[in-house]
Amino acid sequence: MGDDELKRAFQQLCGDYEELLDEAAQATQPLDERIGLALFKIDESCAAAELLRQDAQQTQEQLLTELLSNCHELEDIFLRVNLIERFAGRMLQTTRELEKRTENVSRAAGPVFNPSTSVTNLFRSFSMKVREEEVMQTFNAMPSKKTAPLANLETHHIFAKKKLPMDASWRNVPLVDAAGALTPEGTRFLEQDLADERLAVVTLLGPPSTRAARCELVANLLTQENSRPAPDDALALLATIEYVEEDFQVLVLDVNTPEGGAPSSDLDLLTGAVCALSSLVISCYDEIGSTPCLLPALPAFQTLFQTLVRDYATMEVYEILPKMLSIDFSPSRSLAEKLASAEKEGADSAVEALDTLSRFKTKGVFYPRTMARMRFDEFCGSHTAVKRLFGLEMTGEMLGSLLHILSLQALGQDPLDFGTAWDDYVEEKCRVLAEDALNTYVDCVHPSVFEQPPIELDAFTQLHEEIWRLSMDVYHSASKYKSTRHRTVRNKLKTDIRAQYGMELNTLKQKSREYCEELRQTLWTGLIAKTIYAHDGGTFAAMLAAIQEFDKQFNEKARGPEKAAVLREFYQHEAIQAFQRLENVVTRQLSESRLEELRLQLEKDFAAKKEALVEHFKQEEVHLRAGMAHDLETMQKMHEAKAARVKIDGSATKRLREELTTLKRQYTEQEEKAIVLEHAQQDSANRNGVLVTKVEELEIAVRREMTNRTELVDTLALTIKNAEEKEKALNGKIAELQLELGEKTFRVEGELQDLAQLLRKTNEEKEELQKKLNEFFLKVTALPETLQQHLFCLDNDGQVDFADVLTSYMS
Repeated sequence: MGDDELKRAFQQLCGDYEELLDEAAQATQPLDERIGLALFKIDESCAAAELLRQDAQQTQEQLLTELLSNCHELEDIFLRVNLIERFAGRMLQTTRELEKRTENVSRAAGPVFNPSTSVTNLFRSFSMKVREEEVMQTFNAMPSKKTAPLANLETHHIFAKKKLPMDASWRNVPLVDAAGALTPEGTRFLEQDLADERLAVVTLLGPPSTRAARCELVANLLTQENSRPAPDDALALLATIEYVEEDFQVLVLDVNTPEGGAPSSDLDLLTGAVCALSSLVISCYDEIGSTPCLLPALPAFQTLFQTLVRDYATMEVYEILPKMLSIDFSPSRSLAEKLASAEKEGADSAVEALDTLSRFKTKGVFYPRTMARMRFDEFCGSHTAVKRLFGLEMTGEMLGSLLHILSLQALGQDPLDFGTAWDDYVEEKCRVLAEDALNTYVDCVHPSVFEQPPIELDAFTQLHEEIWRLSMDVYHSASKYKSTRHRTVRNKLKTDIRAQYGMELNTLKQKSREYCEELRQTLWTGLIAKTIYAHDGGTFAAMLAAIQEFDKQFNEKARGPEKAAVLREFYQHEAIQAFQRLENVVTRQLSESRLEELRLQLEKDFAAKKEALVEHFKQEEVHLRAGMAHDLETMQKMHEAKAARVKIDGSATKRLREELTTLKRQYTEQEEKAIVLEHAQQDSANRNGVLVTKVEELEIAVRREMTNRTELVDTLALTIKNAEEKEKALNGKIAELQLELGEKTFRVEGELQDLAQLLRKTNEEKEELQKKLNEFFLKVTALPETLQQHLFCLDNDGQVDFADVLTSYMS
């Protein structure tokens, strides 16, 4: 009976223990349900966040694709506008070239359309030459010395000129040595003493046998002493005459020509260039040298000007061509006859144009006795105008530079090219002007790069364009030379200014970046320090306020072209790092608060269950102790059973506790992931809003730019249309000018042929009159001396008792 009671008691104890386990399982079931529900919500939040992230990513990709397409369209628009601007620039350049051609055609046609200026002057000089030749031949044919005063009087009447105050100085400075190189004395005198003086050059040319006579002639014309020594140098500066009122100086040069006429040395090649740089060339003849030693038959002179006639316009060659006089020192006075016979010889077509121009520049032949009482201004003052080369007045510096360049050509055994020498001189002068213009640009633009705060890009570009125009105006205002090198140096100047602009722009960007980086570091350091001390959920608002304040202050204080780039780098680095740090802080705060709440709730539930279990176990312990007091064996078995149950209960509790710890850890991780995904979703939404705003701003900017570009294209189209209309009008004017030029040329050629026929008839009549005059004088010489005296007497009243004298003679 005792065993049955023990079995029943043990079964009852096992049932109670089973009920305790069921109650414990029922107590942990709500916690499992809550944990499962939390995990389900976490999975649902993760799925929603993933969908939002995918939608935001898809929207962002669409916006980026649309932005990229808009950028490509804008780039195409810019390319088309650049092509239109380039076409408009070419049209403008073509229009300018056409205007220059029209101006050149008008300048070339001016002398024909205005015969009162150049053509009339040519006719007048031609008629003066004919009159001089008639007077000289008439009085040279008279053998009596009593006719000399009358000849001097007539010549003085022809070459009379208003006397101007002048200061003559005898120099005797060698300009070129025997090798054809410029001497240091001559270079120093031309480039220092006469650097900016306006010059007229008178060159005495002839064989070495006339050197002494040439020096004596210059000394007599300048009323200097006749004992001046003749220079030994091949090219020497004899004297200078300064006209104070006219503000120019006359250089009197002396040059020896080769005996045979053909150039045999570098100096002989340089002789033609010296003649081309002269205002008046006086050729001296003494029968020892040949006529090719004189102008215009000098071979070096012919070669040089044939090149000029082939390469340049006729009016420009006519301007360079010097006036030519000849002085006959020979006792037989045969120069005029030789020149006349040389003119009658047929000339080939290569020199026909040069001979035509030379005839207009030739002023006749003089003889020493006709110049015995003349002053310098009476003899050649009317022919010594300031020398002009391609529209510019010659100065001492120009003369020295051209002689130096031409002497280098002669030393190089190359044929002299006056056009190339002029181009080299123009290039040298334009290079100096271009350097001044470039220095002007650098002096004006370079200081603005180092200003603090840096200058804005628009202001710098505007400054560059203004100084560009100023530099080009400086170059164009000082450069008035007619040469293709002018445009070459101008293009080189533009290239140098563009390169300098690129260097200055890079320096400005570097200075702007340094300034903006320093400002960015200073502002952000001060603002981010204030957000560190923000608590109680104000960290995010403080961070946004700090970024907005930074953006405001940076836009107000930052300057220079790199302002936007530095601000963009700030948003790419500091702003992102700040938000990441803010995200970590918020995540950490949220995780700690939730974990604290869960820990407190779990501790509270665990304490309540623990108290209930302790109370229940105390009651059971009382019942068990009361039952076990009856029988030690039963108690021992009960203790063994209890020990076994305690072991089972400990292992199950331990297992449940481990499972609970694992679930808590998983729940914490899932909550952290849910918070991270929630913040990622919020960031995606913010970024999406920012991108939408930027896209709208870009679309507005693109529309505005397209409107401006459309207006610019319309303006360019209107400008191109106006330029085409102007070009058509100019082409019509050019055609009319060419037609009128042809008519005027044909009329002038007919008048010249008529004048030539009239001159030929006049010469024939003059020869007949000369023959009759010679016969008359032959008959007069057969008369007695008394009758001759009555015939040539100038003091009587014109009544000659010719019959009485003849009667007395016959008787």
